[in-house]
Amino acid sequence: MADEEKEGKSGGLNPKVLLIGIPLYVVQLIAVYFVTVNFFIDAKNPEDGTEVVNQDELAFADSVVTGKFIFQTGDIIVNPADGGVRLMLINLGFDVPKEEMLTELQEKKPIVNDAIINLIGQKRLHELMNVKMKPKLKEEIKKMMKEKFPDIKISEIYYNKYIIQ
Repeated sequence: MADEEKEGKSGGLNPKVLLIGIPLYVVQLIAVYFVTVNFFIDAKNPEDGTEVVNQDELAFADSVVTGKFIFQTGDIIVNPADGGVRLMLINLGFDVPKEEMLTELQEKKPIVNDAIINLIGQKRLHELMNVKMKPKLKEEIKKMMKEKFPDIKISEIYYNKYIIQ
């Protein structure tokens, strides 16, 4: 007799599904539509369907080819500020947009290496060993290079070697 009562109850549609489930489903559809339109679909001109492109981005994209002109510093050995017997070996690559900038950096390689040695020599060992410090160090080097060589634009800095012993 208990089995017959259970069978009778399981056959109907639960009203909670209609009251909660359907409105929740509609809210999810609206959220997905909003995210898709705002984040995944390219910006289009509403009048004729053509893409809207920022002219500054277009000019920069045409003028910069990543990895074409890379200046290599060579191996630089630095004694950090509190290193004692510990040393750091670093080798950097500077990505520049024009061959003239690459040539200028090659001609001034001793000045570049000296500036890098002075910058890293001021850092403490625990700062240099921190993985989170690496991107910050790149930004500091980029800023220092901009101050020393205002005519040279560095697109990216690459670590070829970053060794602390």
